[in-house]
Amino acid sequence: MKGKTITILLVVVQSVFLLNCKKESVSNTTAPTYMLELLTKDTLEFESYIIHWNTSTMDTLYRRGGNANNLNLDTAWFKFDKDGTYKAYLSLGYNYSASWQFLDNGSKLRLWNDVMKFDQEFTMVKLSTDTIQWVNPKLDNLFYHFSYK
Repeated sequence: MKGKTITILLVVVQSVFLLNCKKESVSNTTAPTYMLELLTKDTLEFESYIIHWNTSTMDTLYRRGGNANNLNLDTAWFKFDKDGTYKAYLSLGYNYSASWQFLDNGSKLRLWNDVMKFDQEFTMVKLSTDTIQWVNPKLDNLFYHFSYK
C-alpha cells in the first residue's frame, strides 16, 4: 500500500511539473530575443537579389530602382510572425505560407514547407533595425537583401 501511494504521488508531481512547462516558440529557441523582434517587426521588401554573391561571377538579378533588372521584385515581400510561420508574395501573383526557425544561436535561418517540399538554410549576414541580409551558400550563393516596408 505504501509503495502504491508513493507511485501515485510521483505521477501527480510529474504531471504538475509537465503541465506547468511552457512551450517556447519554435523560432525563438536558439536566438536572442532581439533577433526575433527584428525579424518579425514589419514586412520585408527586396532591396537586392544576387546570384554567386561574393565571387568573381557575382550577378545582381534585382536591385530596387534599377533599370537593368533580370527579375521584377518591386512588389515581392516576406512577413515573418513570432509563431514560427511566414507569408511570402513573390510577384506575378505567386504567394505562399511556410515555417521558419533560427538555428545556431541566430547565425542561420531555416525556411521550410512540407507541402511544397522545400527546406533551406540561410546564413544570416546582417540583421539590424533597417536591413536584413542572408545568403544561401548551397544554392548558387544566393544573396537576399531586404529593408522594412
